[in-house]
Amino acid sequence: MILLFSCTTYQTNQEDHISQNINFLINKGKENWEKRADPNKIILARNFLSKAHKLRPEDKNVGILFSRVCYFEGKYIENNIEKKDSLFLNGALVALSYILNVNQGELSFEFLLNPGDGQHLLKNKIENADKSVLPFLYLWGLNFGEYIFSKPVRERMNQKDLLESLFYCIYSLDKTYDFGGPIQLLGKLYTRLPGMDVEQAKKYFNHGIYLFPHCLSHRIAKAEYFYIKLGFREEFNDELMDVLKADPAETPDIMAENLMEQERAKILLGKEYSLFE
Repeated sequence: MILLFSCTTYQTNQEDHISQNINFLINKGKENWEKRADPNKIILARNFLSKAHKLRPEDKNVGILFSRVCYFEGKYIENNIEKKDSLFLNGALVALSYILNVNQGELSFEFLLNPGDGQHLLKNKIENADKSVLPFLYLWGLNFGEYIFSKPVRERMNQKDLLESLFYCIYSLDKTYDFGGPIQLLGKLYTRLPGMDVEQAKKYFNHGIYLFPHCLSHRIAKAEYFYIKLGFREEFNDELMDVLKADPAETPDIMAENLMEQERAKILLGKEYSLFE
């Protein structure tokens, strides 16, 4: 009995120690995420949250934050194309794993890009989605959209049906989610998939700007996706100059994102000549 009690106590102490370590990783991940305007901090956030997610995959809040960190780093920090793609695909897979209720290790980049027989399952999940899965659907779409929209037209067209179903579902659940992110996703969709009404994209971008005028990503998206596509150089320039004049702290919750969007505005303006050749 003494031996049994000793073993039980030891096991409990070990479990408590592991739990404390995971909580430490989560807290450090959150602390660094809050300082994400510093590129070094976002990388630290990803490292901490990646370890925490592997040790406690059932914690959906950790998984979702890790997925968002992947998106932020891929979009704003990482310059290497292959590493950007890996971040976006990892972010998408984590979100998708919660939708399908499987461990992330059971999925792969190949499944994400070519689900095959799983296509029906994905569409079924989308069609029967409710608001409880909106964060997961959104981060799947956000990361996967950022990945696929940079790819050649054939790769984009291979994902057309799935992207339309996913983005319209997200929009229907809550178009104002994440400062109008679902609206912007549809705007990008209408500019990056051939054969779609580009003027409809303009309406989506304008609607996002109208609802959330201090969320600079809507203006950047309109300049980068709509004005470049139609060759509207003067409007492109004016939009980006307005972004640079804006106060990024107008909405504190997205000040870091606004600061990053202002940096993207500078980069796009620096490429203006080549973009409109």
